[in-house]
Amino acid sequence: MLKGICRLIVEQDYLNTSVVIIDDGIGIFRKIKEVVLVFDGIQWIGQGFAHHIFVVFAKEHPDIHLIPINMNEDVTKMNVHVLG
Repeated sequence: MLKGICRLIVEQDYLNTSVVIIDDGIGIFRKIKEVVLVFDGIQWIGQGFAHHIFVVFAKEHPDIHLIPINMNEDVTKMNVHVLG
């Protein structure tokens, strides 16, 4: 089970408000331009997961830059494999 690898940090300065409502939350996701994928402690990822993130998601959201960090050798190999 993957735990603790997905995290969105939104600072108050980004929202320019101290009160957040649902429309603000939806707006946050519309403004995302970069996603940092932190692979700390992840030993291996499946081909389907890698393909969906690095190929499918990337093609469906070309305006969002994916930044994978801390990939070990096996995760890096799978990333390279799906990117072909």
